[in-house]
Amino acid sequence: MLLKSIFTIMRIKLTGVFITIAIASVLTAQETEPGGIWTSVSLEKEITKKWSVNGEFEFRTHGINLLRDRFTAQLGTDYEIFNNLKLGASYSWMNVDDDYKWSDDSIRTDYFQNRHRFNLQGVWRYKLGNIAFQFRERAQVTFKDDSDRIKSNGKINENRINPEYIWRNRIKISYDKKKMPWTPYFSFESYYELNDPDPIRYYNSAATSYEERNSYFSKLKYTVGVEYKINKQHTVELYGMYFHERSSEEIEVMRPIFSDDGLFERFQLDKYRGLSDWSDDYVLGIGYTFSF
Repeated sequence: MLLKSIFTIMRIKLTGVFITIAIASVLTAQETEPGGIWTSVSLEKEITKKWSVNGEFEFRTHGINLLRDRFTAQLGTDYEIFNNLKLGASYSWMNVDDDYKWSDDSIRTDYFQNRHRFNLQGVWRYKLGNIAFQFRERAQVTFKDDSDRIKSNGKINENRINPEYIWRNRIKISYDKKKMPWTPYFSFESYYELNDPDPIRYYNSAATSYEERNSYFSKLKYTVGVEYKINKQHTVELYGMYFHERSSEEIEVMRPIFSDDGLFERFQLDKYRGLSDWSDDYVLGIGYTFSF
């Protein structure tokens, strides 16, 4: 019995080590340093068996350094309306490096902008053996502060999308074995921009016609991580996240103009709002949760 217990403990620890090494190997295989390091401290309090409240402090950096990119303080609550189905709401105050303030000699300097974010979400969890599936739908609105957001000519530069409405969808798959402290997981999340103020052109494959919409997928996140439950109160988490991101931008092209009988007449400059190419980045993350 003693040897079996020792073997079980060693197997659990080795599993955690291998997962950690796998995450580190994937991330360090990238040619550039990560877009940032995300650290968080969370507090969770169960008021009743169905109702809980939570708070979180998060700090994000620029690359592998201590330069602040964003600080967030969040308060939220969840209520289980049915078995495995929770509804929740939260508010976040964010202090973000907007990077759009200019000094008197027109040199751009860091500027931290306050933002207010409200979330409504539904989370459904289903377990099949040791595999747990979690589906989350979240409606997010962010209000941004335009004050002192200065262009080089001294004029105020207002945020183009303010407030900003995002619909987020996430699926999380984890290996959640009973009495096992390690919980490895994978998740995928999409961000869908709902209210871009400028219509976006979507051309057909031949680029001969288009339709206009004010919405598009703006971000895709892929996360691999592991949670370690030290005891009932303390949990730590390590993860790596890889994501694609894009936005709308003004595009200029020279288009041929044809006469009614199909003959080429001239080229004409066409300006319209389109989607930028996807940009790629990744982050390293570590979190701590205290439950009481």
